[in-house]
Amino acid sequence: QTVAETKAALRSAAAAAARGFEATAEATAEVRAAIKVLVAEGTNATAPLEGSWTLLWTDAPDILTLGSPLSRLGRIGQEISGDTIENVIEYRPPPWALERFRNDAIEQRVVLTYERRGDSVDLRLKGLRLKPKTVFGLDNLADLNAVGPISLPFGRFDVLFNDGDLRIVRTAQGFYSVNERVVDGQQQQGPPPTTTPAADDDEEAE
Repeated sequence: QTVAETKAALRSAAAAAARGFEATAEATAEVRAAIKVLVAEGTNATAPLEGSWTLLWTDAPDILTLGSPLSRLGRIGQEISGDTIENVIEYRPPPWALERFRNDAIEQRVVLTYERRGDSVDLRLKGLRLKPKTVFGLDNLADLNAVGPISLPFGRFDVLFNDGDLRIVRTAQGFYSVNERVVDGQQQQGPPPTTTPAADDDEEAE
């Protein structure tokens, strides 16, 4: 099986598992098998971390416990620029919200600085940013920032595979995340916004 075929199988299994939120034993096994093959290929040392990334799959409990009956999860990902990583979680109204509010969205961004040492990335917490995209139908609202001059240690992750298109990392706690690069605002494939525990079929994927 080629790398391209393995990546396609990984994307398919990740979508079936709704990013890990609806992971069956079969889908999880397929994701882990594909991860194992790609990790054996190794990472491209010249492939950049910078850019926009969207989560395809994870087994990290701090992500998989994010859901609430009062919201749906939209895009989960990272924006990486310079020495800054912003972990992005987009919240949307639940399926039962009034129709005129269903396009509302608020992004929570955890702002980090990072230092890369080979395939290891050390993180430091700078603060939090709330980025309202649309609230009660209103656009162009101001961001709410709580980003200060002091940074605190925030853990580490190791890049196990990165070909510039797909990136697989393992946290210091041993959890895995698979992210896909977003190009021109579009990712190649991905699951729809998630209502815990089930995905909402009425919305398009981010």
